[in-house]
Amino acid sequence: MKRILICVRLGLLIAAPVFGRRRRPSKVYGDAFTAVPNFLKLPTGEYLGESVAVATNSKGHVFVYHRSANTRMFEFDAAGNFLKEIGAGFYGFEFAHSVRVDKDDNIWPSMKAPTWSIKFSPEEKC
Repeated sequence: MKRILICVRLGLLIAAPVFGRRRRPSKVYGDAFTAVPNFLKLPTGEYLGESVAVATNSKGHVFVYHRSANTRMFEFDAAGNFLKEIGAGFYGFEFAHSVRVDKDDNIWPSMKAPTWSIKFSPEEKC
């Protein structure tokens, strides 16, 4: 009896992937974006290093966390024009990990080590 149960269980384990229901997407989408070369317009003498995080707010502003000589966060308007640097000289940005924008357009950069976030209001002047 024990052998029969083992054989039945083994058979079910082998047959499950073969007869299991596979979900397929109901609709397949192509690329949902279009590349725009040189979209971000930086001030003279500035350049983007390694971009580690990008986020947008409700106005279409783009926030870019990037590493060059220092890790910095820039804000651009919806047309790609430079608006300001956020948190200039903030030591915590050296450990940049990600950036998110909440429903109230507050900017939440996250640092990797130690793991923590800080809130910048949309009116942040740094």
